[in-house]
Amino acid sequence: QALAGKRVASSEQAVAAEWRHRQSADLDRQRSELMVEASRQEAERARQEAERLRLEAQMQAEEAERLRAFRESARQVAHELKTPLTPIRFAIDRLRRGSPPELAETVEVLAIETERLERTARSFAQFGRLPEGPPSRIDVGELVRYAATATVPPTMTLVLDVAESLP
Repeated sequence: QALAGKRVASSEQAVAAEWRHRQSADLDRQRSELMVEASRQEAERARQEAERLRLEAQMQAEEAERLRAFRESARQVAHELKTPLTPIRFAIDRLRRGSPPELAETVEVLAIETERLERTARSFAQFGRLPEGPPSRIDVGELVRYAATATVPPTMTLVLDVAESLP
């Protein structure tokens, strides 16, 4: 009977060990599944963020292109306005000098309207220019060395003496 008791105890221990092993394997599997799911979610969040950034960059690029096109249109309008204004201005000056007094008011209206068109043309031209960027420091010595080496043929001897005190 003692032998049977030892067998039962040994069986119970084996069952308990097997149960612990399966529980441990189940926990490991669940932990792995959770880690995989967390990785998937993190990858999805990263993919969504990358897509958001791509769309934002695309919208900025499209906006910049629209602005460039609008600026170019403004430059062209300014040019088209300015082209006839110069001879008109000269004609008004001649009329001021040689027209009878009863046309003075008419000539003045022409002059005022021409000035208004010139201001409009200047506004369009100014809008058509790209804005200036922020000022930045440059290394004048480096600029001189680069310009000289880029423009002087390699067959010529070039000696540069650039003062270190240059900004």
